[in-house]
Amino acid sequence: MSLLVSEYLQFTADEIPVEKNFVIDGTEYKFLLQYNSYGDFYTMTIKDLSDNVLITNKLTYLVPINDSVVDGLSITKQIIPINYDDPETNVEVNKANFWLITIMLAEVTG
Repeated sequence: MSLLVSEYLQFTADEIPVEKNFVIDGTEYKFLLQYNSYGDFYTMTIKDLSDNVLITNKLTYLVPINDSVVDGLSITKQIIPINYDDPETNVEVNKANFWLITIMLAEVTG
């Protein structure tokens, strides 16, 4: 598997919980990033501009957040948490390691 990275979604640990708007594939979405202190993990929720939840997933290393077909979600690229500097090393997406993670928009090839 190889990733053709086109851009990334800018989030920092200091601003979480945070909701930001991003335009992807010509459509604007709201992205809500939250931290679960009980389980020491992060979740991302993608909503439309009317605040309808389209999808929510736990951030897991190299696993696309938008991994299923959802009405109203027309993002063609995969949204993937990755350590861009060392993508081959599996990193737990938790509070201690969040600074290593970049949320990438990528096309998966191969």
